[in-house]
Amino acid sequence: MTYEWTVNGIKSSVTDKFYSLLSVSSANNGDYVCKAKYKSLTSEDSDPKTVTVTAPGIPCYEDSFCLFPYGGYTGKCDETERCECSDGYSKRGNLCSGSPGVEGATCTTVTTCQATDFTLSTCTGGTCGCLNSSFVAIRSGCACSPGVEGATCTTVTTCQATDFTLSTCTGGTCGCLNSSFVAIRSGCALQLEKPVITPIAGRTNQVIDGQPFTLTCAVSGAATYEWYKGSTNLATATSTYTATASSTTVGSFTCKGIGSDTVFTSPMSDAFTVVLLGASSTSAVQPVLTLSVTTPVLASSNAITLSCTNIPMGYSDTITYKVNAVAITSTVTIDSSNAGKDASCELTTPSSTVTFSSPTSAAVKLPTLVTNIQTVTVTAASQTVTEVLAGPSVTLTCSHIPAVGYLGGPTVNPTYAWQKDGSTITSETGDTLSVSASGSYSCTAQLASQTTVSSTNKVKVTIANQHPCGQWSHAPSQSHRTSSISSKTSRIFECVSELPAEVEDVFYCLAFRVTVSTSGIVVLSDPSKEAPIGKYSNILDASANRPIKGGRVILTCGDIRTDNPIYTWTKDTTVISRQLDRKLHLDNVDSTTDDGAYTCTAVGNQFYLSSKPVTLAVQ
Repeated sequence: MTYEWTVNGIKSSVTDKFYSLLSVSSANNGDYVCKAKYKSLTSEDSDPKTVTVTAPGIPCYEDSFCLFPYGGYTGKCDETERCECSDGYSKRGNLCSGSPGVEGATCTTVTTCQATDFTLSTCTGGTCGCLNSSFVAIRSGCACSPGVEGATCTTVTTCQATDFTLSTCTGGTCGCLNSSFVAIRSGCALQLEKPVITPIAGRTNQVIDGQPFTLTCAVSGAATYEWYKGSTNLATATSTYTATASSTTVGSFTCKGIGSDTVFTSPMSDAFTVVLLGASSTSAVQPVLTLSVTTPVLASSNAITLSCTNIPMGYSDTITYKVNAVAITSTVTIDSSNAGKDASCELTTPSSTVTFSSPTSAAVKLPTLVTNIQTVTVTAASQTVTEVLAGPSVTLTCSHIPAVGYLGGPTVNPTYAWQKDGSTITSETGDTLSVSASGSYSCTAQLASQTTVSSTNKVKVTIANQHPCGQWSHAPSQSHRTSSISSKTSRIFECVSELPAEVEDVFYCLAFRVTVSTSGIVVLSDPSKEAPIGKYSNILDASANRPIKGGRVILTCGDIRTDNPIYTWTKDTTVISRQLDRKLHLDNVDSTTDDGAYTCTAVGNQFYLSSKPVTLAVQ
């Protein structure tokens, strides 16, 4: 159950059952209205309660009126005709209460505390008590101690269950799905994976004696590293380790990664053994030829690059490249003489003191030549998609094979055309399209006088805050009005109306009959015709945009999906490390750590989501 408060008609950030006014002033004057929400159900507004703040303190008619059987008062009237407070006490509302330096909701021997989820009704030393040691007293009551990692909880407040965070509460912290996840301040995040040690790109675990070798500890999300040779710590904190090969420097290596938040620590990697190729050694590894481009290309295209890989570290002798047994350079332009032909690479043997038992790679066919574009696809964020949910816009790309640069020269580009809902967008002729309106998008590409090739996919794009059935909108307790209906006639139009549904914040397009009369517009609807014909849901939703300090905010990225998308969260353009959940928890919020603009993205099976920023400002 959540709550929504409005003050003088303006929605407040308070979502608790209780609305606390501390150190009130005339700025708090006004009408207070609340309503309750449970899933998709919303109650009616309460009757308004009016708050009028006068001068603080108990009105004083004469000194004898200010004589009370408890402390905090001098027994005299002050210049504002209020009962005067004793030293160390100050006026809080109508009473003199403890030292203004006391943190937490203040109280006296005659004023009890307002019990809430985390604040007790007991008063100790002028401060209301907190539920347990997981909470600390702040000006607005009790808040989760900032020392507690993970989404915080108590015996009376359950956790918000998400993909990786459980609803169970243990020791003031919400539980995580399994040991692959670790509690962080915003919920449960994926622990660092086991690193993989790799040699220099294209090299094997062998190294020629006397030559340098470099190893890389590959693990996403690590900020620092630990390296070991056997059981010896190598005192290297970077992702790479470099040494000169000798009998004392090679051996078995392991590593692990540590995140910028030290709660992230990876398991130790599997051992990677570096083998020394000394005098008169024989290497059984066979080189492998790789190509910079394997897809078809057009004639007179840019040159492609051949690389000889899977060779020992430290090898620096000649590498020979061949096409149909004829030597060529490592850079080759594909033409009719070599297109589709076998290519290979060959090492010099012996090299230094090393002999290669298989110095020649297996044959690899060079790309074939084509005369036109082969395939066209619409992509977003470099992946082929059929569905995009974004706000306020998203960039689509008309991608094709052969790619730009392999269409007959570095400056040769196709002519592009974009379609929205089957109609050509005449002003858009580039390979990218910035989309800010919902619809179905596709593209075509044409090379010179060749046949136009259409994209194999169409992308359904939904832009946030654009209702799928037009501009008509309806909020509870508001009339349907429009200036476009000027005559006294009946018309049918579509509007967006908020109705109870299994998913919150879902809007349905409905047909209404509107009659215009001298007294205004009257809306008549036929319930039998109120069939949903579309829906719109928010991308990124915050439980509160202006939360109270010490409170909780939950950010939700889109609806639940069945294709298990991968979520990424950013705060002020900085990625929140390893937080891959659909929901982001922020407990014990504070302006110093939590104010900022939050966004989320999600990548699924031919699906892409990109939210507009949601700004949090802690009060």
